[in-house]
Amino acid sequence: MKNDQQPDGQLARGWYPDGKAYLREGSICACMIPPLMTAYRRSKDISYLASAKKGHDFYIGEFKRDGFATAGSLDTWCIDKEGSTALLSSAMMLYEETQERRYLDDALAIANYQSTWLWHYRGIYPDGDDFTKYGYNTFGASSVSVQHNCLDVYALFWVLDWLKLSDITGDPQWREKAAAVWRNSTQLLGDGVKKIHGLTFPAGSQSESFFHCNYWLGYYSHNKENERINGWCPGWVNAVKLEILWKLGEKSGVFYTE
Repeated sequence: MKNDQQPDGQLARGWYPDGKAYLREGSICACMIPPLMTAYRRSKDISYLASAKKGHDFYIGEFKRDGFATAGSLDTWCIDKEGSTALLSSAMMLYEETQERRYLDDALAIANYQSTWLWHYRGIYPDGDDFTKYGYNTFGASSVSVQHNCLDVYALFWVLDWLKLSDITGDPQWREKAAAVWRNSTQLLGDGVKKIHGLTFPAGSQSESFFHCNYWLGYYSHNKENERINGWCPGWVNAVKLEILWKLGEKSGVFYTE
């Protein structure tokens, strides 16, 4: 990845089996910057740090020029929040390593962008609606993308960096938002007994998507009204939560401290 990096800092996100890059567009390419920083920290090879800095400069410049990040999935390239995740981590890692203020400023700019994807209120739904019936609270959820207009818990990927931002800057909003994201992500966890739409969710599982607007109901729910909980329970949802708890350890109580 480092050897393939372009002179302007751009990285790649699509590769042929022979190792030749064929797709470079999209801010998700910044996902290689945190690994480059990790390579530097472990090897002390300055070329990895130089590559990370060059990559960060390219993608933060693109972000500031366009005003948005793009999707992380290879099959979806639209205005999104996912591409900002690696850029936030790279800014935080570079700040920790260099103590240069510009990287902290970059992190704050990205965090503010991410906040625009966060639901800062609880949606009110009528009696009989899925969210009312099962007690789902939209507060702290993240909107998926411009193309996929539903809610998810992807903001979990920002929690650790937001907590660091709060500690470094003394601004409580990042800790409060991290707590809101965490609390949102612990809703409707399966217990192996309770049923949603007649389906028993395995213990610890959780739906990936919540359809807060009517547009998605017909698409994902086979035209069944009010089925706002899609029942798709991939492993990443809880894997991210476990990583957060592991890294925070005893400090995880921050999520429940008023």
